[in-house]
Amino acid sequence: MKNTSAFEPKNFSELIDWFWQEWNYKKHHVGRDGLCQCESESLIKHSSNPDQMRAFLMVSVFVDQFFYTHCNNYEHFRSKFKLPKLYSHPVYGHHPAEWFCYGIRGSEVSIDWAGVEKIASIAIDDIKKSEIISKGFFSKTRIILPGEIRMDFNSYGEITECGKNLKKILLKYW
Repeated sequence: MKNTSAFEPKNFSELIDWFWQEWNYKKHHVGRDGLCQCESESLIKHSSNPDQMRAFLMVSVFVDQFFYTHCNNYEHFRSKFKLPKLYSHPVYGHHPAEWFCYGIRGSEVSIDWAGVEKIASIAIDDIKKSEIISKGFFSKTRIILPGEIRMDFNSYGEITECGKNLKKILLKYW
């Protein structure tokens, strides 16, 4: 995908703000704290930086779902980091971040893995600095991170290539 904007975020909050500004221009479903699967490719395609948007969504949706499941103080975390949720379509609930590995009807998409790594490093570093999460959270949850990725990025019981790439990146900074 061709990037149309040279936005260089200084921190995770800037990335989150960028997402919500982009989302406000393009959203279909009003009053949500995230987007529906049916809206994702349109949002990515029409954003000011499609590669960055796909990378941001992949990282932020996974991180939000991980913290929702494993953080005792999720509401406090969410008050600082209002990450988008990915809603399943048409079934009620949330969909895993693996959704961003594929385009419409499961077609392959080009993923900017250097961009994913940059966003993951910014996100994890800023979350660690925020003092919202207990000091030992990342070291305690590092052991379960690969299993969570395997559950979210799964094809017939095996971790997908996309999942393997994300796992390598997240473990580097976790």
